[in-house]
Amino acid sequence: MTKAMAYRAPSAVSSDARVGSHRQGRLRYTQFHSTALCSPTRAALITGRNHHSVGSGVIGELSTGYPGYDSVIGVDNATIGTSSG
Repeated sequence: MTKAMAYRAPSAVSSDARVGSHRQGRLRYTQFHSTALCSPTRAALITGRNHHSVGSGVIGELSTGYPGYDSVIGVDNATIGTSSG
């Protein structure tokens, strides 16, 4: 994963034919929604779920004890690291 990069940036700016070949068979996000804040967007990206459903409705520094706003990704929401490896 890269941060602050356009969706198609590597293939759009590269003239090297090998760039696209190593990405065959890899995970591709086609329906990703971002939020206005970095922490909720990151939580949505690494879980593939809505940021409120994984407990990241706000940034971690402003977390509360309420459901959807506690900034803790629960064990019932797998991250991309635990589901791909």
